[in-house]
Amino acid sequence: MAVPDKLKINAHVFCYSSDLVDASNKLAEYLKCEVSKVYNGEFKPESQTATVAWLVGHGYESNEIVGNKDDTFGYTIESISDWLKEEGRKYEYLVDTCCYPNMRRKSQTFGDKYYCTDDDQCVMVITGYDNFDTWWDYSNMHDE
Repeated sequence: MAVPDKLKINAHVFCYSSDLVDASNKLAEYLKCEVSKVYNGEFKPESQTATVAWLVGHGYESNEIVGNKDDTFGYTIESISDWLKEEGRKYEYLVDTCCYPNMRRKSQTFGDKYYCTDDDQCVMVITGYDNFDTWWDYSNMHDE
């Protein structure tokens, strides 16, 4: 199964942890888009006009946070969903590449336009793939 084309058009990558910059950049290379480094407050202008949000961060077994490796910084999936829909932003799809998606699935507000892994595989493995579709399949990405 290939990455749906609708998730590649007008995309933006949001990186929540400095140790995942390489994975974020690889993902952005595949998507031909920019990366906003949320962990240091660096938001690219494209983050205001994109329609597909790709989240790259750490997920946790015990909460609904997308954050950094040490769990000292992050946002709930609900607050991320709200931000993507406010102030004139027009995000239509949310792609969650973080570990432990079951903790966030129930609180996201994108309904059937939410994509996540089917397991607890970390997005960091994307750097080992030369093909975007192969990574997508290996990570068991699917819609809710």
